[in-house]
Amino acid sequence: YPRIPLYLVSINPPDDLGKILKGRRLDRYFQKVYAVPGDKEQAIRDILLAGGFRPQEVVFIGDTCADEDAAKAIEIPFVGIGRQGLFSHDAMAVRADLKCAREWLMTGVGSPR
Repeated sequence: YPRIPLYLVSINPPDDLGKILKGRRLDRYFQKVYAVPGDKEQAIRDILLAGGFRPQEVVFIGDTCADEDAAKAIEIPFVGIGRQGLFSHDAMAVRADLKCAREWLMTGVGSPR
């Protein structure tokens, strides 16, 4: 933000998610927020379609194996947030936290893992 359009896909209930984002003053950073009850694939497909993005033009950043599975199903590059062993070797990168992921994505410097 603001150079890259950001979208949020979460399994949190919409009301709870809205309160969290507003309480932390994060809502302004996202083009759109999707609160989905389980399967994130359809929300990702909607983002691709609405934004006119091709899968290779986006990066899915997530913190669960389900996030990685959704990215794989749509063939989107995936960056895992968490410990190294949580994600498969197919993840383009694994970073300890969002700050580390942001630095890696913005600079493009260093090894992806």
